[in-house]
Amino acid sequence: GTATGNFIDLDTIGGSGTLRVNNTSALGVSGTGISIFSSSADFIFNQISLGDINAAGPMTYGLNLDGNSGSFTTTASSIIYYAQAAGIRIANAASTFSADFQAQIEASNRNDASYTAGGDGLVLTSNNSSSTINMARFVFTEFQRASGPGGQGIVSNFGGQVTIGGGSVSSNNAMGDGVASIDIRNTATNITLDSVAIDTDDPGESGGGIYLQNNTGSFTLESASAFAARNTTGISASNAGTVSIGTVSAVSVTSYGTAALDITNTTVNLTLNNVSAPTSTGRGVRLDGISGTVAVNGTLNLNNSSATGGPALDLANLASGTSVTFSGTSKTITSGANDAIRMNGNDASSSVSFTNGGLVVSTTTGRGIISALGGSLSITGTGNTVSSTGGGRGVDLNSTTIGASGITLQSVSTNGADRAISLVNTGTSGTFSVTGTGSTDGSGGTLAATTDTAIWLQNVNDVRFANMVVNGSGNHGIRGQSTVDLQLVNIDTQGSFGSSSGQGTVYMYDSGGTLTISGGTYGGASDNTIQIDKTNGGSLALAISGATIFAGDDATPGFGNDALQISVSGGAINGTITNNTFAGALANHIQISASQSANLDLDIGGTGVGNTFQRHGSNPTNGGGGVNAAFTGSGTVALDILDNDMSAIYSAGSGVSPIEIQTGSLFSGTLTSQVRNNTIGTSGVTGSGAGGSSGFGGFAMQFDADGGGTASYVVSNNIIHDYNDSGIKFFQPGGATQDVTAVITGN
Repeated sequence: GTATGNFIDLDTIGGSGTLRVNNTSALGVSGTGISIFSSSADFIFNQISLGDINAAGPMTYGLNLDGNSGSFTTTASSIIYYAQAAGIRIANAASTFSADFQAQIEASNRNDASYTAGGDGLVLTSNNSSSTINMARFVFTEFQRASGPGGQGIVSNFGGQVTIGGGSVSSNNAMGDGVASIDIRNTATNITLDSVAIDTDDPGESGGGIYLQNNTGSFTLESASAFAARNTTGISASNAGTVSIGTVSAVSVTSYGTAALDITNTTVNLTLNNVSAPTSTGRGVRLDGISGTVAVNGTLNLNNSSATGGPALDLANLASGTSVTFSGTSKTITSGANDAIRMNGNDASSSVSFTNGGLVVSTTTGRGIISALGGSLSITGTGNTVSSTGGGRGVDLNSTTIGASGITLQSVSTNGADRAISLVNTGTSGTFSVTGTGSTDGSGGTLAATTDTAIWLQNVNDVRFANMVVNGSGNHGIRGQSTVDLQLVNIDTQGSFGSSSGQGTVYMYDSGGTLTISGGTYGGASDNTIQIDKTNGGSLALAISGATIFAGDDATPGFGNDALQISVSGGAINGTITNNTFAGALANHIQISASQSANLDLDIGGTGVGNTFQRHGSNPTNGGGGVNAAFTGSGTVALDILDNDMSAIYSAGSGVSPIEIQTGSLFSGTLTSQVRNNTIGTSGVTGSGAGGSSGFGGFAMQFDADGGGTASYVVSNNIIHDYNDSGIKFFQPGGATQDVTAVITGN
């Protein structure tokens, strides 16, 4: 029937006995259906049915247990309809209190248009930490209504020890900004829900999501038929014990206005499908201090471009062994002035992976991918791009290991960054690549107007850049220190690089492994265009082919220095320089030096793969030397200069020659050199060889033996035109002890 006031009201019931009630049913209650207050007795109810499924009523609570120290038990399935405050409330329970719901209990707010209260499902508050609440299954069902607020499914703050063996929560009405469908705090949990259906993202709605804070134990959500919130974080967990989401089927999470995920200091096992925070006012996803596994298998869509609340994707302080994987084929992160992806303070054994391509990162003044002590990072698949248009760095990895599967980006583009790409201490496990598309110029991105160094590499391993445009910088275009295995393929440099001595387009210092430069155009340096210095041990295998390399900007007189400078004073350099075009050397097109005990083995040109050397722009008075090599020390040097075209070199500067090899007074090593099949100058073209119209220098080939040791030369089958002094000159000053053997034939 009906009741005015509370239907069953038990107040301060003591004793050691048990009150048993069978099949409790009330269609209309104006107060509380069952109220038990400050009682120490044991209460057993069989089936409970409170409220009318067909009509909303004024019932405040379905079941209200407040301040009890005994026990409460239900033995059969029960249901509560339309409770305006809460279906079930358990509050202020003593340490000895226990509640045992042995069968499913449901709180239901249905689709009656007249119902505007939006009562909660289960409310647990201010219970002693030793009190226990056990539910075989809990179900909260709320249907969408035309008006009125929605209730929360589970609300627990200091709820005691709570066990739920299954069930579901359905939310489909506005609850208010920041109000979660499930909100559990300061509670010992052993909760498993089969599913949720959270659909509070429609215009005019707000709330939704799951909040877990300062809990111990476990919370498990097996699946979700819907999960979309507005102005409330999708899943928020902080110090929440162990949280498992999607253990039966992957869960999709969408939140409009706030983060989709915000999880800190929690052990997790998350299997997610689509994760979306398309209009976040702060972070889109934050995982900070977590341990366990996170797998996002579907679309990732994060956008906080109009906010100032931190990175769109924030992965920080990940614990040892933690794995975070984004494997969907579409991953879009747009962050405006915020960083897009930030990794910070992660354990070295943690890993973050973006697989199957489709990662599109866009910022303005924010950084694209930034990681300091980030653990391990992998990005694989095709179509991965990073763009920062307003001064933010594109990629910045510091003390972050590139995973074994590597980082592969199709393009990186920046404008006005201090450094566009910075890689420091990235380990030896995997490759970092910017690929572009095929051999299309610029398809790997454009790094424009960098204020410091466009690409900074320090203590990195296996790095590859292809099809990129580097458009000016305040310092170097590309700088590498202690870099092992670097490939530059079809890189085009434009504009100017640096403004003082030592600043150039490419500067490699103490690199090892292989250095490959293939194709592309290099120039615009205020000093040397490409400079390779090796002072430490180990060896560097060098291969430069198919490139156009010019000093300065190939037009402005007096700008730039050497086109290519190679210096080795420790360890060894070996390799080939073939099929290149060298133009506009103010000093020398190729400058080579070896000192101390360093070794050098270098071929410049070869049969069918010779290089072309030509004047600086259209101004013959700025023509520098061709190949200038100077050796000191005790190492072994082999230098071959073969099949090169210097017919329009115009070496017109003072004291320069198209080919010059010198051993200084401190040389005590071994030198072997072949200079064959080179063409210097053009018959009848004044100034095309050595000396030219300036009247300075004029030695087409010059070989100086100032020191000790031994030197052996073969100079053969060269064609020499238009030199101003000697065609082939060997010189040894008084006091030099070098043993020189020269075969000069067929020239």
